[in-house]
Amino acid sequence: MLDKSFYRLVPFQPVWEPFNSEAEAHCSAVFVDLGLECKGATASKNRLLAASFLYAANSIRRKHPTDHDIGYDALPIYLGVSRKATAWSQYPLVGKDLSLAFIDRLIAVNWIAKVEGSGDRGFVQDELTGKWTANPTMTMYHLEDSVVFDGVSGIEKFLEVGRPLLKVNGPEARAQREVRKAKKLAKPIMASKDCKQKFRGEYIQAGKRVQALNEFWIKHPLALYNGNAAACATRVFHDGRIDAGGRFYGSWTGLEGPLRLRSTIGEEQVCQIDIKGSQPTLLSALLGIKMNGVSGRGTWIDCYTQMVIPPKNGCVEN
Repeated sequence: MLDKSFYRLVPFQPVWEPFNSEAEAHCSAVFVDLGLECKGATASKNRLLAASFLYAANSIRRKHPTDHDIGYDALPIYLGVSRKATAWSQYPLVGKDLSLAFIDRLIAVNWIAKVEGSGDRGFVQDELTGKWTANPTMTMYHLEDSVVFDGVSGIEKFLEVGRPLLKVNGPEARAQREVRKAKKLAKPIMASKDCKQKFRGEYIQAGKRVQALNEFWIKHPLALYNGNAAACATRVFHDGRIDAGGRFYGSWTGLEGPLRLRSTIGEEQVCQIDIKGSQPTLLSALLGIKMNGVSGRGTWIDCYTQMVIPPKNGCVEN
């Protein structure tokens, strides 16, 4: 297997649609160049695949090392594709077969080329149980310079629409978690079919609620600081349960606060409320009990309402 310390990776994730005219035009060109079906039931899926490839190519183009880069920035960047069947349950809008057929088409027209030694299975042993399990790695591809530099302008913008609705992290003992973190491994995730079997109606209803949110959201996408946008989220539960956790995660999650605050909805700026700071507000509201002794006046003032309700005297109380 290739040593991860000697390369960088941009994963291919079929979750993006065109978000501006330049992206639309480039997707149309990809359809023609690859001979993709542009009508019928698979047309929308092919559109998602083409846009997602261009999004990845844009990311590689922005990160492409130069002669002046040193250290981490000088490492080669590859397109990563998982050929493990279960990985494609994370991308419900397309599926494995059509996605891998698209990748194979890119190979056939010499837009990408396999990195030798990638995609080979290794085996790891759990230090607690002693069990050996397969550790399939992503198959990695070089992008031809004509795609990275000439074919991709960098002005294309994309809308994220295809994240999985739900994700349930598997149960994990404290010792297992410490070993995993030490090895910098991802959290174990329960397969969708296992979640459906275990949680049944609760899992289905939770997914429907997220889907309803996404259907409303796509009419009012969150435009990010870089021109791309988000119209979907994944609700993540923990410890193999459907009643633990439940936060929503999306493409804004990993952004630093100042960058998140440059986002807009309908060209209006957004604000962010600290989750920990809002918990007293929620607790007081849900219980219908005023919190005493937290201000000079002896009663608690909900500072968040001050952000949306103009104060009577024109001042915001501390």
